[in-house]
Amino acid sequence: MCVATSCGRLLFFVISILLDFILIYATGLHAKISNTTRDGISSVTKKECGTDLHNVNGTCTKCPKGTRGNNCSEKCQTNMYGESCLEKCDCQSHQECNYIHGCIDSFGICSNKESDDIICCDNFLLTNGHCKACPLGTFRTNCSLECPDGYYGMFCKEKCDCKTSECNKAVGCPKKDTWGICSNKESPGVVCCDNFILSNGNCKACPSGTFWTNCSLECPDGYYGIFCKEKCDCKTSECDKAVGCPKKDSPDLPPTTSNITIVAVSLAITSVVIGVTICVIIKYKSRQQSVYIAALSSLNEESIGLSRLRENYYSSLIKKSPN
Repeated sequence: MCVATSCGRLLFFVISILLDFILIYATGLHAKISNTTRDGISSVTKKECGTDLHNVNGTCTKCPKGTRGNNCSEKCQTNMYGESCLEKCDCQSHQECNYIHGCIDSFGICSNKESDDIICCDNFLLTNGHCKACPLGTFRTNCSLECPDGYYGMFCKEKCDCKTSECNKAVGCPKKDTWGICSNKESPGVVCCDNFILSNGNCKACPSGTFWTNCSLECPDGYYGIFCKEKCDCKTSECDKAVGCPKKDSPDLPPTTSNITIVAVSLAITSVVIGVTICVIIKYKSRQQSVYIAALSSLNEESIGLSRLRENYYSSLIKKSPN
């Protein structure tokens, strides 16, 4: 009986030790798993996370750009920026190194280098980390206002000299030549239609032999002229993309001084040749007529001579015959 009781106590003691060991092991495993790092981020209950990490709601997270160190307490040193301050600035003379964005244009920035955020001056707008001048026709903080009536251009400094209703806040008064303009009044700049090109603020038709956006293409083979609408009726190799097929007398080309001179000389020579030819013909006919008249006169004289011979002959016969 005592042996059975002792054995039972011993068994209970061994089982208790095993359960305690299992509980301790499970607790340690949970702690180990909770501290396991995945992709540089750890879930912890402590405030300290380590270098270039900080605690966000119990999770160790990478430092924001421009900061580093324990709990991200340090800003990037001079001329360094970005994530963990690993990027180095290589700025130009008109730029400065921002510890978050790197090299930025200093023109239009009203915040200092140590500021967490870039603050643009009036008439400038933050775009991709840079302060850019307001689009034409807008001004003031963040380019939030349009130009007052009668004013236009960059920073609204230009004044229109036309009716207020005709004044475009971006480009000012309309040009007389609006042919080929595809932008509307609200557009910040002049945009030309296809087959037109911007020249001195006006949209001009493409030069003969070119077409498409900004006149960037030549006419296809076999076509020529304004907007490449004309089709050549000669060999493709002879077709000029500007003026078409070569012609001796082109009615489309205005007469030039040299052309007029050539025509005048040609007419003069032709007139002289025709006049000389007519004179030669007249002279030749006159001579032929003279020869013909002379021949007729000679024949008449011979006829008269024969008649007289006949009369003398018959007269002599009559005298000799007997009565």
